Amino acid sequence: MRSISTLKYAGIFLLILLAAPFALADVADDMKEAETLSKAGKYGQAEQSYQNVINKADPNEAGDIELAFQARRRLPLAYLATDRQPQAQAAVMDMLAKNHDPPRLPHAVHEIVEEAKKLDLTLQAGQIYQNILTAQPQHPQAVWLKMGVAIANAHLGNDSAVDSTLQNIIAQHAEDDRAAEALGQAAWAYRKLNKNAQARNVYQYVVDNWPDKDRAIFSQRGLVLCSLALDDDAAADAALQKLLAEYDGSQYMAEIVRNIAGAYSKKGKADEAATLHQYVVDKHPESP
Repeated sequence: MRSISTLKYAGIFLLILLAAPFALADVADDMKEAETLSKAGKYGQAEQSYQNVINKADPNEAGDIELAFQARRRLPLAYLATDRQPQAQAAVMDMLAKNHDPPRLPHAVHEIVEEAKKLDLTLQAGQIYQNILTAQPQHPQAVWLKMGVAIANAHLGNDSAVDSTLQNIIAQHAEDDRAAEALGQAAWAYRKLNKNAQARNVYQYVVDNWPDKDRAIFSQRGLVLCSLALDDDAAADAALQKLLAEYDGSQYMAEIVRNIAGAYSKKGKADEAATLHQYVVDKHPESP
């Protein structure tokens, strides 16, 4: 009788083990379905699939955690696209509450604005961030919310509002490690909009005031790229030399120099591009 009981429990344990990968696959399938529906413009159905991902995700499984993060960053757009702004705002608040990864959260806030723009909903996306700030001025993620407001205004062509918001970040969050990234993201938004003069001004502020921040190197890269785009070769060279001299120990260096080399190549500056590629080979041979 004892052996039968042992066999019975062993069988149950085996079923539990076998169920785990199926559960993960189920969450992944829901995410795939959500993305397919979203791309097809079926946002109402996509919203339910994103919710399924969030609800089913195992908080102890790395794969599920990642899928839940992706679902939370996509859910606000599904609500905005179906004219449900209160739900979109609640979804943004949930995303901010459940995710604290500094390098990725600002990208999620930024992405919501860019995706909303494709649906002519930039203003609504910016209003969500502003509404949360109005209700909770001391929100723990206020830096990212203000950054989102600035990026929305950049896309709306309201440069004075961008400047006002960035000045607020500087005044109230200068000691916050996230401030440099927030301004860098706003500058990046300008650069993608081909507003390189505005972007360069913001990048310059970051490198002048927060040169030691981990991601300040991206603003230094931004100075090179904006100067190239503006055909200001002297400024581009000066910014590049500073990058090579002061940020060589950064974990991002090889990636960034390759990126700049690509920009030089697109400008028809093959010799400069070749020199930078050789720099990576010589200085960072371990990089892929």
